[in-house]
Amino acid sequence: MRYPGGFVGPKSGLACFLLQDAQYGLYIYNVKHYHLQVLFCLLWLFPVQVMKAQEESFESFMQTKREEFVLTEDMKAAEKSYNEKILERMKIHLKNGFGIYQEDRVTLIAGKDRSVYIPLVKGQWYHFVYVGDPHAEKISVNLFLDGLGYVVNDRLKPQQTGEYWSEFSFICPQSGMYELMLFQRCGISRPLSYLTVFQKSLQDETLN
Repeated sequence: MRYPGGFVGPKSGLACFLLQDAQYGLYIYNVKHYHLQVLFCLLWLFPVQVMKAQEESFESFMQTKREEFVLTEDMKAAEKSYNEKILERMKIHLKNGFGIYQEDRVTLIAGKDRSVYIPLVKGQWYHFVYVGDPHAEKISVNLFLDGLGYVVNDRLKPQQTGEYWSEFSFICPQSGMYELMLFQRCGISRPLSYLTVFQKSLQDETLN
């Protein structure tokens, strides 16, 4: 297409050329002005549409999360048993003269090993209590030190025995950073998991 004035315009028909005729010049100006208005409106509406889409996406995400984290009655009962077991074992060992050396909930992913590093001192008496998820099919607890090897290997099958907690006591033979390896096979992706390490001085025990 050839426009007046001898300049060849683009295929889109948008005005980007010079015209000698004032009438055509006014027409081209209006075309330009119209396209600028349309472009401005589109630019103004785009962030609004993006914000609406983000709000819908976020609301959908939150709804999914609310559904995902609904606790069943069975899960509530298991959590109650788990909490009661932690308090029960704590009460018994504190009464027997142990003090709490370390305690915390251990974040665990079902089917994956998790290591916790604990500094222990030679000659001290330590008692470990690890309470797992009552729903777990298998729980394993291993205590290891480089140069010394495995100090403890414990395996539990809660669905067969009803026991979902492991505890063991030993006098530390060598100071060092011990590795406690925890594992749970469970139908719940993040099973319940709590560790309490008690400590008692052998010197205090001798005095008693």
